[in-house]
Amino acid sequence: MKKFIILVFGLFLFLAIGIPKEKKFLGDCTAYFPMREGAEFVIKNYNSKGKYQGKAEHKVLSKDESGDNLQVSVASKIFDKKDEELTNLEYQVRCVDGQFEFKMTGGLSMDQMAGAGMNTTVDGDFLDIPADASPGQDLKDGRVTINISEVMRITTTISNRKVEAIEEITTEAGTFECMKITYDIETKMLMTFRGSAAEWYAKEVGMVRSESCNKKGKLTGYSELASISN
Repeated sequence: MKKFIILVFGLFLFLAIGIPKEKKFLGDCTAYFPMREGAEFVIKNYNSKGKYQGKAEHKVLSKDESGDNLQVSVASKIFDKKDEELTNLEYQVRCVDGQFEFKMTGGLSMDQMAGAGMNTTVDGDFLDIPADASPGQDLKDGRVTINISEVMRITTTISNRKVEAIEEITTEAGTFECMKITYDIETKMLMTFRGSAAEWYAKEVGMVRSESCNKKGKLTGYSELASISN
């Protein structure tokens, strides 16, 4: 179960393209996600030795603006290491009162997604990245619950979430100045798995890299932004 906590987006997604420069969101929201219809991006997943484990393809389907708030709906297709589709899902990303938030379901692991093709329901919190976040700042924690065919329940909780540093990260998609966010993670299924994770986000780009570690701090896998397109 070492790959259990490998993140697809690594969360969270993480994620590409940019926001049209001609328009700012009401409340001056700084988004870490493509808030534009038709935007597409790919996140690739690897094990601790750098071996390809699969990918997630994302596409922004729609945008809904209401008052000071903006929300986009995103379609995601999950593929295994043979590039065979495992499942697909939709999730939301939004700016609410000037605050950028993304749905925690973006952080499902490859093992969790493998079971999601069954009769599955997912309920997750929204996580935030403040526009003025700086190293040392604490961020909101969250939880996601997955019910599979009414016979299995998976609950993942993240805690001690905070901004760690500002770092430059290079992937297939380019080089980005990123905010590094770290947190602890606990997943309960038949057993309880604990570990930690780190994610790197760039303004108006999204998450360009994520790393998952076991409870001893050993790397178990990572995800990177592989491509972005308008």
